[in-house]
Amino acid sequence: MKRLDRPPARLSSLLRQDVPNHGFRPGMKLEAVDLMEPRLVCVATVTRIVHRLLRIHFDGWEDEYDQWVDCESPDLYPVGWCQLTGYQLQPPAVNAGNCHTHTHTHTQWMEIK
Repeated sequence: MKRLDRPPARLSSLLRQDVPNHGFRPGMKLEAVDLMEPRLVCVATVTRIVHRLLRIHFDGWEDEYDQWVDCESPDLYPVGWCQLTGYQLQPPAVNAGNCHTHTHTHTQWMEIK
C-alpha cells in the first residue's frame, strides 16, 4: 500500500480555505441529505468539527454511516426546512435487531428538538 505523506490535493485545497463563521456546534440538530441516498433528507446531528468539515451523524443509525460534509454544503438544512418546503423528512431510525425502522412522525421530531 502506498503511504501518503500529505493529504490528497483536493482535501489539502479545502483545508487551505478560510473557515467562515458558520455557527455550527457539536450537538446541533439539523436536517441533512444522505449523500449515499441523495433523495433522502434525514434528522441529523453535528458530532464533530474539523476546520471547515462537519461530521454529520444520522440519528438512530450506527456511527459507520456518519458523513463528513463541508460547512457550506447545500445538503445541510435547519430544523424545520422539510416542513416549510413540504419535503418528506426521514425521522430517526430505531434499531430493531438488524432492521432500522422509523418510529417518529415529523410532528414528534419537531417536538423532540
